[in-house]
Amino acid sequence: MRRLFVIALLLTATGVVMSGAANAAKVSGQLAKGKGYTVILVQQDGDAKKAKVKRKNGKFKISGVSLSKATLHLVKRDGTYYGPILLRSSKKKAYATISGKKNLNLGSIELKSGYAVAKKKVSKKRVATSKAYAAKAKSRKPVGAGKFGLVKVGNGKKRLSGYAGEGRDMDLDGIVGAFDIDDDGDLILDNLDRSERKSRKIRGTSSPSTTFQLFSNFKLTGLVSLNANLTGPSGSVPDLNALIDDWVPQVVSLATEVVGGTSGTLDCLGTGYCAAHTVGAVSYPLVNMTAATYTSTLLDIWTGGTGDAQVSPGALPSEIGSGDAFLQTVGTTSYASTLNFVFNTAPAVVSYETSSSGGTVAISYDSNGYATPDGGTLHEGFSSSDRIEVSSDGLVTVTWWRPQRQAITSAGEMGDANGWMDIGSLEYSADIPNAMGGSSGTGPGLCSLASYSNTLSDGTAFTNAGTEGVLDPELDRAADPLQTLSFTLDLSTCFGTDWTTAPANTAFDVDIQARSVDGDNAARKLYFLKV
Repeated sequence: MRRLFVIALLLTATGVVMSGAANAAKVSGQLAKGKGYTVILVQQDGDAKKAKVKRKNGKFKISGVSLSKATLHLVKRDGTYYGPILLRSSKKKAYATISGKKNLNLGSIELKSGYAVAKKKVSKKRVATSKAYAAKAKSRKPVGAGKFGLVKVGNGKKRLSGYAGEGRDMDLDGIVGAFDIDDDGDLILDNLDRSERKSRKIRGTSSPSTTFQLFSNFKLTGLVSLNANLTGPSGSVPDLNALIDDWVPQVVSLATEVVGGTSGTLDCLGTGYCAAHTVGAVSYPLVNMTAATYTSTLLDIWTGGTGDAQVSPGALPSEIGSGDAFLQTVGTTSYASTLNFVFNTAPAVVSYETSSSGGTVAISYDSNGYATPDGGTLHEGFSSSDRIEVSSDGLVTVTWWRPQRQAITSAGEMGDANGWMDIGSLEYSADIPNAMGGSSGTGPGLCSLASYSNTLSDGTAFTNAGTEGVLDPELDRAADPLQTLSFTLDLSTCFGTDWTTAPANTAFDVDIQARSVDGDNAARKLYFLKV
């Protein structure tokens, strides 16, 4: 589906061994107070293997793996990534990478805040201590520990001193790529990061790696709008948290490529939403919109019509989010990953203006998230029976609030009073998949860049750097109703001759779509009528 899928096929075709079977060894230890935790070994190439700590004494072992340049990690009982297991450390440096190929017994391991450490220092011969494997630490704690790797490293310009790859620590914050949600240390979540530093100014970018990524989808097509910045009549505020709790289980889906194959399994490592459960009258999870099946306790996934596997978890916002860890297994190989973030809301309309509207029409929302434009006397655009009227010039200006995610408080994010973050760095497009008038055939899809003008962020003009739409120049920040985006869309340019030949009173729909660089997608459908 994407670059990673191609890499996996190339590795198979060229005979590269990813499983480490040729250098099979065993690592073991005893995790104090760790019953119920999962230990995950991530090899240098990203291939992963797990062991559940089942005994009260904390004993575990992982066999049949390549230990050279591998690291060990912990996942909590609820499926959230906990942190790395350190082999040695000093006040400013932490070492978690194994050296050598022979069996390794770590002995007793102690849980710390966001990481764990072998009580008895591991022999220097078994620890990779070169510069490329020396993570930055404060008082022996890796700087990325407890933060899922969302931590500032360097000045954003200097070449990173670590190594790229899912089994390696690019920014040397102590969290390897498979579990690091900001693996180049610029405080931008990886799924949102469009910087050159991520792809160019690092070591080892051409080294083979195996991974899979997850991204979230959140699309609203009905009357209800969901956004942390909704305001009601006279400035009143709907019960946003109750609305979000009610709708997120129904709307959010996760998508992932099935790396190197068409079917596999997803191990959610303790998160409840992968197990069979019911929300309302609906049974979850769903995979590609069908009832889930399992291989043992592992969720079966397969490539669907969208080219990836779509999982509807039926999870509350409090049950799903940044740092949720997973293992995907395809054939005999497993890949580790974490959620960067999950859309909890979608773009929501603040106002619109057309030549027919007689000026700007402000939208307010009632306690159920329903739009009430200017007392309900004008067209709101949220149903096929109440469309926004657009004149023959095809111009419509839309202003909207950005979608939100939960603040990652462990990384120092504050969010608004309810912990919501406006998501920045998304590219916004007008997506028109259907032909005008509901006739057979397709629409133009994503409108061309020439269709957009008057791009504003928080009321200030900016130069659009998007490739398929309008690229938000702002980064993630606390949600605020004053933070808006807008553009003027020229539908005559987007539709071309289909617009000029369409008669008056022709209906059509437009999705205001927000997309991350790695596939996350949130959208709000609007209904229009050419007059």
